[in-house]
Amino acid sequence: MHKTIPFALFLVMGCGTGQPEIHSCDYRPSPRISESSCTDYEQITGSLDALSAACKSVGGAWSDGPCDHKGALGGCRHKAGYYDDNRVRVTEVEWWWQGDLYKSYGAAVVNCTASFDHTGQWVDP
Repeated sequence: MHKTIPFALFLVMGCGTGQPEIHSCDYRPSPRISESSCTDYEQITGSLDALSAACKSVGGAWSDGPCDHKGALGGCRHKAGYYDDNRVRVTEVEWWWQGDLYKSYGAAVVNCTASFDHTGQWVDP
C-alpha cells in the first residue's frame, strides 16, 4: 500500500520563500579598513554571533540583510571557513567600490579571479 503525503505538508515542511539567508558586514564606515568593501555572508553554517563579532571588531557595520550594491564595481564570491574557533563555514561575496585598492572594474575582476586560490568568481552588481 502506497502512502501519500498531502501537498500541504510540503508547504509546512519549509519550502520557505526560496530566498537564501544573507547577512552582511559593511566595512566602508570603518577607519581601520582601507578598502571600500561590504561582504555578504551566504550558506552559513555555524555561529552568526562569531561572524557579527568579527565584523564589529574591525569597525564594520553588521546587518541581517545583504549589502547595498549601489555603485559597486562588482563582487567576488568565494568559500571561507574561519572566524576564531567557532568553525563557521560560509560563502562570502565581497562587494568592492572604486577607491584606493580598486582603481577600475578590470582591476577588481583580475584581483577576484586570481585570489582565494584562483577560486574567486566575479559577480556583477
